Amino acid sequence: MSLRVNSSQGPQATPRPQPAGEKGAPPAPKAADSLQLTSGARAIQPLPGGLDDVPILNSNHPEIITGPGIAVSTLPGKGAHLDYAFRGPFEVFTHHQNRSGRNLFQALVLHNPGKEPVKVQVGPSAASFTNSAPYRDHGGSPAPDPWGWRSSGPGDVTAGKFLRGERAIHANSITLKPGETRVVHSLLIPPKNEGTGQFRFSAEGPVHGAVVIEEAPPTDASVKARMAAGKLLARNPEDKLPTPPGAPGQLIFGRVSGVQKGAAWRATATNDGAGKTFRITEQDTSQSYVIVGKRSNTLGTGQDHAAPLERRYDDTAYAAHGNYGVTYEVALPVRNETQDTREVKIFFDSPGQPLPLSRVFRGQIAIDITDAKGRTSTQYMHVSQRAGDMGEAPLTTIQLPPGESRAVKLRLVYPANSTPPHALRIETGPQTGFMQRVLDNIRGALGL
Repeated sequence: MSLRVNSSQGPQATPRPQPAGEKGAPPAPKAADSLQLTSGARAIQPLPGGLDDVPILNSNHPEIITGPGIAVSTLPGKGAHLDYAFRGPFEVFTHHQNRSGRNLFQALVLHNPGKEPVKVQVGPSAASFTNSAPYRDHGGSPAPDPWGWRSSGPGDVTAGKFLRGERAIHANSITLKPGETRVVHSLLIPPKNEGTGQFRFSAEGPVHGAVVIEEAPPTDASVKARMAAGKLLARNPEDKLPTPPGAPGQLIFGRVSGVQKGAAWRATATNDGAGKTFRITEQDTSQSYVIVGKRSNTLGTGQDHAAPLERRYDDTAYAAHGNYGVTYEVALPVRNETQDTREVKIFFDSPGQPLPLSRVFRGQIAIDITDAKGRTSTQYMHVSQRAGDMGEAPLTTIQLPPGESRAVKLRLVYPANSTPPHALRIETGPQTGFMQRVLDNIRGALGL
């Protein structure tokens, strides 16, 4: 029995170039950065840690869809298929815009190529389209948003639901029969709507995945026929071919379609020289780390966060330069080594040339704080920033008595339609007065 939500189709698609089965090409030399952000006396630093090895089936090309066809397929075979098997944990990210003038349906498909059943565990999953997740302009300070009510647009809504562990696929697991091709989720994308989805799985055996666009609600039979026909979605004429790594001239990133290596970047921010503790001393400090460093702008750090493509089509990006759907987790093990209560304030910044009408980040950030007794509380804050915005108010302020420690972790799923890079800023200083803290809390709650 198939698991679904919705589904549709359009004019005949012209095949894209044949898929390249090569591994993702090596990264190109870093472009020179023209911008550096300073926090206090410190320039932005590279983010510790790195991407994991978990693959993501990434479907973002063509971004504009006008009819039926295969968006991306890792099934075995020639033509439209990249022939890549997922084993263990993997994710799926999708982001497309319907410009066909009629309903289209996006189907997420899993296929068991073997002769034995394969069980697939299902984790967090989310999907939305513009009419169900309208854009709303939220400016000013970050504001508490435990339920995602301040979210703006399908990229923001989908990333927030995924961050909070919600489920668009309600089953805890799916068992694929030998040779079975199944629609495990389907999303209606109405005309002039964007559709965004993200899904986490773990396969106990080899499985292949695909994203297919249909004109009618997809069925297992219809997508199986579509896969057999092997016709890719038409490429938009205005789309430009990506710049090969190391090539001179204008840098064109291209849209992503294939299997990227890296679903999460995990880091621990420390300053003790041993990589264990972020020490709070009598000296006030400000320390910043790049978030989603981009080859064309790493905020002076030289650190490109883009996940490489292990499988891709010839006309698509060599790396996931925007890292849409990638989870960032930054641990901050703070310890107050003074004789007075000190504060730790954490800010989110979007440095760059100011663009008053353009939002470069709309998304939720989770802050987990574990006290000395092992009790953990989680705050969800919504951030909406334009290029050039420095966090007007902290995401959180932690009061740390003398000699005490806290285990802090910040988590975000990078939302579609955001534009990197950003920075995470950590400031330490003396305890502020009670009335100032009350005013800060009121200001944050009201989004002022």
